[in-house]
Amino acid sequence: MRLRSLEIEHFRTIQSAQLVFGPGLNVVHGPNDRGKSTLTEAIRAALLTAPGSAEARSFATWGATPGQFPRVLVTFECQDAIWQVEKVFGEGSKAKAYLQKSTDGGERYHMNAQGKNVEGKLRELLSWGLAAPGGLGAKRRSETFLTTTLLGKQGEVSAIFEASLDEDQNKTGRALITQALDALGQDPVVTRLLDRLKASVGKAFAPGGGFKKAADAPLVQAQLKLKEREERLRELQESARRGKEIEDEVGRRVQIRESALATRDEALAEFEKLSSYASSAAHRDELARAVNQRLKDFERITATFSALATARQEHLRA
Repeated sequence: MRLRSLEIEHFRTIQSAQLVFGPGLNVVHGPNDRGKSTLTEAIRAALLTAPGSAEARSFATWGATPGQFPRVLVTFECQDAIWQVEKVFGEGSKAKAYLQKSTDGGERYHMNAQGKNVEGKLRELLSWGLAAPGGLGAKRRSETFLTTTLLGKQGEVSAIFEASLDEDQNKTGRALITQALDALGQDPVVTRLLDRLKASVGKAFAPGGGFKKAADAPLVQAQLKLKEREERLRELQESARRGKEIEDEVGRRVQIRESALATRDEALAEFEKLSSYASSAAHRDELARAVNQRLKDFERITATFSALATARQEHLRA
């Protein structure tokens, strides 16, 4: 099966959209909340959901005007033909489904099934492990291994890993996967890859299935390399431990140095203060000596004046 195109109208947050798919891988990209996941849900609805089911009620666009119903048209290639499935999702007679087939490359289509018959024909075409509605083994759920892995819902990644072919409703999904793997095995690239894989297995395992234990066996070599890596890891861990100890010691010494510098700065400030005091004391002593000298000079002058006064008096008496 290969998707060719998709048309959507009034489907949840999408009012209208048209996509044409090319061969190979197609990538739809864009910002969040722009409807990328809704495109996948629309494809899923066209292929797997009955248009009048309870699930179909969730496809309606919020605030849709009367007469606007979700519509999806998917064109796909399957079984050497081109198919178009169109569904209008609604209640009662508003729900519609059509399946058309073209064998001339999509130039002309003719009706293959409509209404409730569309679901059974789609399940037969897809071969995804779903039983026909109402048939033997049919169940309400429309989940199989292929429906989950190919059209998984957003936010349900774990369901993809938990999906199993054993839970399918019939064997068509398993048969389709087997057919695909057989076709893949014919590809030259895959063939070379498998041959290389077999050669690698032969080097690692003995014919009985056990591990080869020779020195050049891949698993033995891998174990030796693993031991070397473990030893190297232990060395690095020990080096990291020593480096941490050195880092801690450096930090401790930096703190000691900073404390010593702070103490030195305090001592220098105190020394400058004491030096200022000492300078003031020396200046004071010098002033005291000068005062004493002046006092002595004054006393000498006073004694001289006294001697002169005495000599004058004696002169006058004479």
